[in-house]
Amino acid sequence: MMYKSTISVWHDQHKIKVDFSWNYSLPRLQILRVKFFSEKALIDLIKSTNGSLIEIKFDCCNWFKSLEVIQAIHQSCPYLKYLKLVITDGNVVEFDKILINCSYLSVLYIVAGLIYGWDVLLEILTKSSSANLSKLKFRIIFSSPSDPTPLKLFFDNWKGKRPILLSFDKKVTVRMEDLLKEYEAKGIIKNYNNNLCDDNDGFDLYF
Repeated sequence: MMYKSTISVWHDQHKIKVDFSWNYSLPRLQILRVKFFSEKALIDLIKSTNGSLIEIKFDCCNWFKSLEVIQAIHQSCPYLKYLKLVITDGNVVEFDKILINCSYLSVLYIVAGLIYGWDVLLEILTKSSSANLSKLKFRIIFSSPSDPTPLKLFFDNWKGKRPILLSFDKKVTVRMEDLLKEYEAKGIIKNYNNNLCDDNDGFDLYF
């Protein structure tokens, strides 16, 4: 379990609770899963890992303060393979640098906050994602896409890349199901679902 002002770290089969009021340096940390965190302390912690992180999972973050956290990730986590974070219109451009600098990223779970420019986000994903990205999951809090055009363009531009395992919430999946089936038949989508109950529906890092 994770409690306010703590993180839970699984490393070498041990679970460690860390009080964010302390100063920690964890240069061998590989997996970071956090709820209800201090952004400043988290940034310092990420920077202290010396590039060792391969999995980062954020829940219940204040998306209005997430820009600096994203900067810390793309500056300090070159070997990252799994990432769950909040994306908004305010940090989507900085998010582009994660895709460029974290070229090992294979699983991306986007919690979509205040996003109205879905075309911008999807264009960034197709332009900057490395060949390793194969699993993409969206949990949409506000402003789910209603126009299929940006998603269709995303699939068209994904052609030639690795077929993608895709997950949206049920509302979007039902609305876009004909489009999803079309691109699944074309081999652009490997599979799709609407299971957002947990993170372990085929979107885990180790499979």
